[in-house]
Amino acid sequence: MKNASGQYTINGAGNGRKHALSALDDSLRRLQTHYVDILYVHFHDFTTRPQELMRTLDDIVRSGKARFVAVSDTPAWEVSRSNMLAELRGWSEFICYQGRYHLGERDVEREIIPMCRELEMGFVPWAVLGQGKFTGKFQRNRKPIEGGRQGVKMTEKDYDIAEVVIGIAEEIGRSPSQVCTNWVLQQPGVTSTLLGVRTVDQLEDNLRSLEFTLTQEQVLRLNAVSAFEPGFPHNFIGTSYRSNPWLKDAGTLW
Repeated sequence: MKNASGQYTINGAGNGRKHALSALDDSLRRLQTHYVDILYVHFHDFTTRPQELMRTLDDIVRSGKARFVAVSDTPAWEVSRSNMLAELRGWSEFICYQGRYHLGERDVEREIIPMCRELEMGFVPWAVLGQGKFTGKFQRNRKPIEGGRQGVKMTEKDYDIAEVVIGIAEEIGRSPSQVCTNWVLQQPGVTSTLLGVRTVDQLEDNLRSLEFTLTQEQVLRLNAVSAFEPGFPHNFIGTSYRSNPWLKDAGTLW
């Protein structure tokens, strides 16, 4: 919200009740509709208490201005805390999480995706092409192909991933973008994906990722080249009872 001078006011940002309600009303007016199917909380603002946020979102759903509520770009512990609070108080819970996920950045596999699967939330990734890194426009020791995203910084690992993506794309007669998107869609817990496109041609190319399925061998190659460090506590207790090193002796119990 801005004042008459065009400056943001104290309630013009964040997830507080006043801004959440006024921002939604402004959006509905611009969209020329009475409600939205899913209302996303864009990101955690580090100031709004979950009690205020979840009560506000529940009031929005009860008012009919949104059918469901969801969240993006927020720590797993905060989402879990908020949903538990909503469940205990009979309020609307987050039904979906939106987060950055691509071959070059698989951090959401640590906490976010497992949380979504456990809480029966959908997961919708964005930036599935690595913000242009893995579209074939950036290759090692070559000048970027015209039209590539400006300001992209490729690491050696990014180039390694791009090479495998391009190799698989050539094997199956598909574009690198389709390979990246198909890989994401095949990952456990992924519900759907957002497509960040600028042209109709890019949209049509991305949609063709639904026409095929990568083989298990191809998925394993992509997983291997994009492998990441799971971090603590997963590098200590594993990611399930099957991979927990401390439960090996108790394997017969499972």
